[in-house]
Amino acid sequence: MAANFTLAMQSGPDYFVEVDIVMDAETPLWKSHDVSQALQDKLETLPGVARAFVHVDHETEHRPVRILQSDNGPGWYADGPSAGAP
Repeated sequence: MAANFTLAMQSGPDYFVEVDIVMDAETPLWKSHDVSQALQDKLETLPGVARAFVHVDHETEHRPVRILQSDNGPGWYADGPSAGAP
């Protein structure tokens, strides 16, 4: 397992954390889920972390989905020129 992308965005006094992890393509779904859920749970125990998002993938060739702060609050968008990023 490896971290492919991490991001922490401050919203007020707290942080929203996003982590993309890469696991072997042959990893059973139940194990991928359990690992990602355990990581999310651990991140959400850290001081100041309001919410953690963990995305599991089997490769690193795609662009990650990122949290952004806009005038309307945090929002999701797919990173890249065709994603409609603000």
